This record gives sequence, structure tokens and C-alpha cells, in this order.
Amino acid sequence: MSFFGKSSRQSRRKKDEFKAMFERKFCLAKSDPEPTFDLSGCGLETVPSAVFKFVAVLRKSALFLQNNELTSFGSKGNMKDLELLETLILSTNKLTIVPSDIILLQYLKILDLSRNQLASLPDSICELKSLEDMNLSSNKLSKLPVNIGRLTKLSRLDVSNNAELKTLPSSLHHATVLVEINWSQNQDFTFPPQDIMRQGPARILSFLAQECDSGCDINSNENLHLKNSSKNVPSPVLLQHEEMEAKLKLQEQLRTERAKEKVAFEEALMKQKQSELECLLSEKEKRKKMLREITKEQVELEIRMKNLQLQKETERSDLLLCLKEAERLTSAVITELLERNSQMRSSEYRLRLEEEDRALQEKLLKTHFEKSQLYRKEAIYEAMYNCLVSERKLEKQFCDHRAAMTELQTRSMKSEERMNENLEELMKNRSSECKELIKSIEQNEDLQRSAVSALLEQSDVQSFRLMHEIQSVEKQLAQATQLELEERRLTVLGNIVELCKERAALSQLLEELLKQRDERRLQLLSTINILQSQHLNKNLANDPDYWLQQYQTLLRLLPGNLQKAQQMLDARLIHQLVLANAIHCLPFVAHCANSMVIREISDQDLINSGVVLGSDRAKVLEAIGNFLLEIESPVVPVLDESIETNNTPSAPPMNECIICFEREISVVFMECGHCCCCDTCTVPLSCCPLCRAAIHRKIKLHLS
Repeated sequence: MSFFGKSSRQSRRKKDEFKAMFERKFCLAKSDPEPTFDLSGCGLETVPSAVFKFVAVLRKSALFLQNNELTSFGSKGNMKDLELLETLILSTNKLTIVPSDIILLQYLKILDLSRNQLASLPDSICELKSLEDMNLSSNKLSKLPVNIGRLTKLSRLDVSNNAELKTLPSSLHHATVLVEINWSQNQDFTFPPQDIMRQGPARILSFLAQECDSGCDINSNENLHLKNSSKNVPSPVLLQHEEMEAKLKLQEQLRTERAKEKVAFEEALMKQKQSELECLLSEKEKRKKMLREITKEQVELEIRMKNLQLQKETERSDLLLCLKEAERLTSAVITELLERNSQMRSSEYRLRLEEEDRALQEKLLKTHFEKSQLYRKEAIYEAMYNCLVSERKLEKQFCDHRAAMTELQTRSMKSEERMNENLEELMKNRSSECKELIKSIEQNEDLQRSAVSALLEQSDVQSFRLMHEIQSVEKQLAQATQLELEERRLTVLGNIVELCKERAALSQLLEELLKQRDERRLQLLSTINILQSQHLNKNLANDPDYWLQQYQTLLRLLPGNLQKAQQMLDARLIHQLVLANAIHCLPFVAHCANSMVIREISDQDLINSGVVLGSDRAKVLEAIGNFLLEIESPVVPVLDESIETNNTPSAPPMNECIICFEREISVVFMECGHCCCCDTCTVPLSCCPLCRAAIHRKIKLHLS
């Protein structure tokens, strides 16, 4: 049998939804440890018997069945299964009767039968000794059970909006803990009268108790009257005399009592006036004292507020000055980058780079290679092995070594010897693997060619310059983004348009630099391909040492390792060399800086280190001078942490993602130039979280 009513084409979808909702709530109640069982709003017309058994098995204490279509309750199940219920909600249904076996719910405390069609209640409902709250509003009740007073624990009764209900049972006065009776919208109450009903539950219970007592005293008064009438009647004169004496005595007593009461009243009135006067004076004195204290505190508070306001204004002006100085520096750097990029795109510089590449290729192709033991094959193999190790880290060996180090830290001193043996064995395995890798390099020509390619790219000056410029532009984009965030936080929106223009220019410059880097990589790859074709054309395919000879030639021809030079020199000096178009002289400057102080480098020192062209030496000396000026110039003042307020910061740190607030920023949006998110948070994004611009291209930052 369906519990959701008869099906029809129009309501089939709705009934399916009700059924799905019922099943979902039923399943949730099975897994929910809470004592409530909620089946509200499921469109039920009858309560399934499984619900009764479910309440008994899981010992639920609350059953919610409101907002359904119930016409009966308990007809499909055993009410004995609900004996542990403390709350039963049946509001907003179509109930016409309440089953008499509701008496089995002896632990029930809350019963809600509002908004139904009940015309009467069974007498068994008066046996619910634990009932505290009963809601019978919005029904068709015409009377309440006579013995409703047996609900001695009832504290709240709601009979509002029952138009036919006009009386309350007299036995209700036995419910001594009743504190609320809601009878609104019942304007035809006759018992108790409406004026009594308006005075609250206490007056209603008192009235019902009086009515009950008066009904009980009527019979006793009639019996007493019959007894008095049966006695002998005295004479009229005697009765009149006795009546006069009684009146005189009564008047004398009343006069004496009134005099005493008047004296006592006057004394009490004087005492009361005196005490009131004392209280008034003391209260007036307290008010004056409190007023003086409040005035003093208000003056002190105003002084503190003025001082705090002055301090805040000073901090704000200092911060605005710092922001303006940072904007000026950013604009200067951007202008410098744009000018340098325009210079780099000039024809003369491109021709010079092409000539240098052509000369390098000719040197590589024309060099005479000799097959002898002078090549020091073992040293070359070791160098190639180190180069490949820098490209591919041996993850397995690193993990094993890290596990061994963890065990070494956690174990006690007793296991130290065994750990040493494990380390020795690991080193032996590592050396054997190194030998095997060297043998594989000797036998595999592709690995040798990869080593030559890696060395060529690492030692290429132009690639190094492009990477440094890309990092500089990305750094400026990140600083511009953080500057915009700071101005938004301080509601200083005057320079937002200028910052947007600068970010757009930096984005275009970054895109051009990335394009130049890719073109340079293709040029280096073409050089390797030319060497490969030369190797095949000269019928040297069977020569196992061809790429070793190329590797050794690169080591001899190139002036030094740019990465080692970068580690030796200050990043600001490298930046000045890039600005002066003298980055190709970086190894020579590093050689000089290794043997003397940067400030003491002269033109002769550069000649001795290998810088032959006078123009290059002039550029290097100019870059060194700019570097010395930069390190000696005053730094933009930073706000002291001591002047910060105790307010919680509303913005993330400078290098923190504005979405997750956990990882560092690592992605720049090419359309708007904003750099504000990490690579994980940018995956689902389709627009910039700062300016809402559409995202079509994202680039991972190269900043270290």
C-alpha cells in the first residue's frame, strides 16, 4: 500500500520527490546518533509500521511528523513501540481523531497537535502524567476533556484559534505549574469570563479553584440553614435589646481600632518620610559623585582619542609617503626596463649577437680533435656525469639516504656501528651506480649529446641575460600587484589607473622576453643539430669520442660558468651589468671580484682578467659605479612594527596567495599583469580575483 496517496499523472513527479525525500531521511536517521527522527514534509498520508519499529529499536526520543497529509496516527503500527518518546510533533496535518492508546506514551513531555481538524480529544490523553507542553491551536475543538487537571506537570497549554471552544474545565486548577495559557482568537469565552482570562494563568486557576469550592459549599450551607430554623424563636424585645448592645460594642471596638490604626499610620508615615528623605539625600550625593567621575573619565577619554587620532594621522601620512616613494621607484624601474628592451631590439645589437654565435659555431666546427690519452677521458666522464646529475637527480638514492639519516637520528647510540655499516654499503652502491652510469654515458651517444646541450645552455650569455630580465620583470609585476593591494586596503584609489598601465606594459615586455628566450633555445638546438649533421657528413658515426671532444672544446673556449659567477656576485651588481649590456663580461668580473674588492677594480684589472674591448670595460666600470651608488644610497623607510595597531590584518602577507592564504604566489596572469595566486588556486579560475579580467594565459613565475 502506498503511504503517499493515490498516484496520478499530474502529481506523480511530486509523489516521487516525496518518496525520495522519505527514503533519504529514513536512511539519515539510521546513521544519525541524535535521538530525533525527522520525517517532516514527506507527503505521508499514513505512518508506516516500520517507523514505529524503528523508533523502538534505535530508542529515539523525538518524532517529527509535521507538514504531511496524515489523516490518522497509529493505525498501521503498535503504539507500544513509541513508549520512549518525549517529543511528538503532529502539526500541519489532517488529523480528525487522536487514538485512545496514546495513553501508552507515559514519558511524553511535548505534544503538538496544532493546525489539524480535531473536534475532540480522548479522555486517555489526561493520563499522560509527564506531559509539560500541549499545543492544540488551529483545530475545531468545542470542549476539552473534563479530567484535564490530572496533567499535574502541564506548564504550557495552547488552545488558540478554536472558534467553538468557549469553556475551560474546572479541574484545570489542579495543574498548579501551568504558567502559560494561549487563548488568542477565541473571543467567545464564557467560562471563565474574558476579563478573568486576560489576567493570566494564575488568575484563571484561582477562579477555577473558587468556582470548584463554591460548588462544593452550596449543600453544606443549605443543611446549616435547616438546623437553625428548627430551633425555638426568642421574643422580639429580647432580640432587639441584644441587637442594640451588639451594635454599641461593635462601634466602640471599631472606634478604638481606628484610633490605634491612625496613630500607627501617622508614625509609619513619618518614619517612611524620614527614610525616604535620607535615601533621597544619599542618592543625590551618589549621583553628584558619579557625575563628577563620569565627567573626569570623559575628559580623559577625549584626550586619549585626540592623541590616538593624531597618531593615526601621522602613521597614515608616513605610509602614504612610503607608498609614493615605492611607486616612484617602480615607475623608474619600468621605464628603465622598457628603454633597455628597446635598445636590445636594435639592429646593431642583434648583428653583434649573430656574429658572436657564428664565430662560436666556426670555432666549434674548425677545431682539430686529436684522439689520444691527453683528453683525460675519466675527468671528462666525471664532468659529464656531474652535469647530468644536475639535470636529473637520483631520486631513489636521495630517498634511501634520507631514510638512512632519519633512522640515524632516531636510533640510540647503540645502533651507531650498524648505521655506519649501512652508510658504507650505500656509498659502495652509489659508487658502483656512478661507474655504471659513466659506462652508460660512454656507450650512449644520446646522453653525451644531452650533456653538451646542457653545458651550452648553462654557459650561454644571452640565455642568462634573458632569464635575468624575465625574473626582473616578474619581480616588478609582483611588487606592482602588492602595491595595488596595499592601496586598496588603505582606500587610496588615485593611482590605480597608472598602476594598471604599468602592469600592462610589463606584461607585454614579459611576453616579448619569453618569446626571445624560446627563440634563443631554438638557436642553441640548431647549433647542436649542425654539429650532429657535421658528425654524420664526416663519416665519424663510429667515433665514440666525438661528443666528448665537443664537451672538452666548450670547456676550453667558454670563459667560465655563469651560474658559479652568479653565486659569487651580488644580485644587484648582476642587475647593473644587465642594464649596462655587459652581462657577457660576468665571468671576468667574477674572476676579478674573487681576487680583490669590487670597489678597487680598475681598467687594467679588467684587461688582465680577459676583457679586451674598451667599450665592454667602460660598461663594466659604469655598472660597478651604479652598484656602489645603490648600496650606499638611503633605503626607503619601512614602517616600524611598534606603531601598528592591535587590529587583525585584513590583507595577506606580501608573498602569500590571496585565495588560500597558505602557499606563496607563483603565477602571473598575462592579460592584466596581476601576480596574486599560487599555481594550485589558479587551476579552476577563469577570471582574475582582483580586477575580474578574463584569464586566457597564465605563466609560472621564475623567481627563486
